[in-house]
Amino acid sequence: MTGAKLTSVWTRQQEVAEAFVAHFDGAATLTLEQILSGPVDAVYIATHPDSHHAYALAALTAGKHVLSEKPSMLNGQQLEEVLFAASTRGLLFMEAMKTPFFPLYRRLREHLEQDPIGQVAFVRAGSSIADIPLNHPIYNLDVGGGSLLGIGLYEAFLALDWLGPVERVQTFGQIGPTGIDTFATLQTKHLNGMAQLYCGVGLHGEGDACSSVH
Repeated sequence: MTGAKLTSVWTRQQEVAEAFVAHFDGAATLTLEQILSGPVDAVYIATHPDSHHAYALAALTAGKHVLSEKPSMLNGQQLEEVLFAASTRGLLFMEAMKTPFFPLYRRLREHLEQDPIGQVAFVRAGSSIADIPLNHPIYNLDVGGGSLLGIGLYEAFLALDWLGPVERVQTFGQIGPTGIDTFATLQTKHLNGMAQLYCGVGLHGEGDACSSVH
């Protein structure tokens, strides 16, 4: 990407950081404090969800813009604290939700704005991945695992983007042996319509989406 460059990388495993910068450029820093005090304009947080809150607050306190992997936070209280810290400092905090920046998705939105087919009033979307290894972090409750936080965000984004703010949510799901939600279904009522969503692990789902219009 023009106008941006990778300058510093930090991770709790130093050898991983060194291997990363050897391939992608930049410098491997020894501590979080070192990377936040360096010549960095923005920080991208790609750690497990349980650490996003602390790292985001540390970066914002250091005067850095923050792009955080999804889920941006584990709960609403954490998100409110981070958004407050960003707004009071005039900094950007953003979840790394890639879907709205896909070229095809942007072309779809532009096309519907120029040649509308009617207002979207219903969204049906879901994805369930059957072959995720059991040692994957999504199965680890302690680091913020679970199908809703790991997979369901994409379906929720579609419903929010096409139907507007959510007004009511009905859910049904199941909990696996590690304590995480292994499958969940959601019915949501939005300002401009309704949605049926699902997400899960251990079962196979097509990962598709469709909508209905007035």
